Amino acid sequence: MLHIACGASRAQEEKISRFRYGIYFYRGPFNILCLVSGRDGVDGRHIFTHNHRTMAEQKPLVISKIVVDRDLCIGAATCVTIAPGTFQMDDENKAILVDLHGNDAETILMAAESCPTKAIFLYDDTGAQIYPYT
Repeated sequence: MLHIACGASRAQEEKISRFRYGIYFYRGPFNILCLVSGRDGVDGRHIFTHNHRTMAEQKPLVISKIVVDRDLCIGAATCVTIAPGTFQMDDENKAILVDLHGNDAETILMAAESCPTKAIFLYDDTGAQIYPYT
């Protein structure tokens, strides 16, 4: 039985996407990506808000550099779950970058936003930090 924390309607429940490791996500109210638990008795929770900018502020997302701070990484592996073409876990159970272009930019941004310690830093082609938001 799935427990959905964001108060999803039946229509939203049908849009649940399953990623590896039994983690489920769906787009909730206000375009919030919600985590859903697949275990009885454990509720999901909001883990991050994606695409918070207004349409007027948006420009094509270009990620030219990704840095994983190994001191901040706790090995939660949400980045690997969301963007397995870009991130993998190493022998020390820390996230590492395997391919800058392993996933599309939006997916990489979602993966960085999912990190509970904000250990993933994204930069655009001018060197400006995209995430964590400043």
